[in-house]
Amino acid sequence: MDKLPVASTPTTSYGLAAASQLGGAVAKVIRDPSADEPEIVVLADEQLTHVSYLNARYVLTLDKRAVPSLTSRRVWTIMPDGLIKLETAGQTQWRKLNLVYGNLQETAVPNMRRREPNARVIDVDGIGKVRLVFDRQNPHG
Repeated sequence: MDKLPVASTPTTSYGLAAASQLGGAVAKVIRDPSADEPEIVVLADEQLTHVSYLNARYVLTLDKRAVPSLTSRRVWTIMPDGLIKLETAGQTQWRKLNLVYGNLQETAVPNMRRREPNARVIDVDGIGKVRLVFDRQNPHG
């Protein structure tokens, strides 16, 4: 009998913060091998949409493919106009993001809102207080 595949442990945490904490961005994708949360997506609470969530996941996926093993902090900032900024090793690069639209059932954003009142609050370097609505240490609530 074939064995069923085992689901991998989630490695990404998702949090909500005020847009002002994100410098007006809709999301920040942070990968930092020395941080308590080495892979975190922080979404702007006031601008939280299914599209902003998908775009952040898309940027994270592309970054993980491009740089699978990290040696330093990488911060992607996704702006409302579709521009994205990468800050790493003291350098900054700007690009235009081709917006992602998906046929996925829109369950992530309602689940984030449902989990928000009981979310653990952490400090993220460069952002401040973030409410972890999907925590890699406790992904299922």
